[in-house]
Amino acid sequence: MRFYETIFIVKPDLAEEALAERVAWATGILTSNGAQIVNVEEWGKKRLAYQVNKQRYGLYVLLHYEAETKDVLELERNFKLSEDVLKYLTVRLEGKLIEKARAAAVKAAEEAAKRAAEPPAPEAAPETEAAPEAVSEQETESEPPPEAPSEAAAEGEEGETADRPPPKEAE
Repeated sequence: MRFYETIFIVKPDLAEEALAERVAWATGILTSNGAQIVNVEEWGKKRLAYQVNKQRYGLYVLLHYEAETKDVLELERNFKLSEDVLKYLTVRLEGKLIEKARAAAVKAAEEAAKRAAEPPAPEAAPETEAAPEAVSEQETESEPPPEAPSEAAAEGEEGETADRPPPKEAE
């Protein structure tokens, strides 16, 4: 079996469930013919370089798999018959590209497992009283903050300050 990479673009107006069905449909065609799926990446909605079937955007999906040539031809035949698939491209990978694809698959699996293991982010808890005290101690130890621009502008309106010379009058 040879290692392949297929990217296909489906219509952007498909719901997430319909996109998941399309991905399952494509992987099902391959697995039913004996191919082994290595990695599936959904890249999401992206702008197309040019209009395809009056569409400016598309949902991109990348597949890495090991299959026979006849399996790839069957997948491409089904892509041609589908109204949801705008474009597709299949490339046979060789050498170092195969290892990169396998590494990307391992990394994607690890990230998915990490996201699944992480608890949901807690909501912002109200600040405790200890934090403001620490800030107030730091403020007393350090120099006072510089004047705000609005205060400096107000002083400039009232009169000249000792630091700045009087403005030159236009001649």
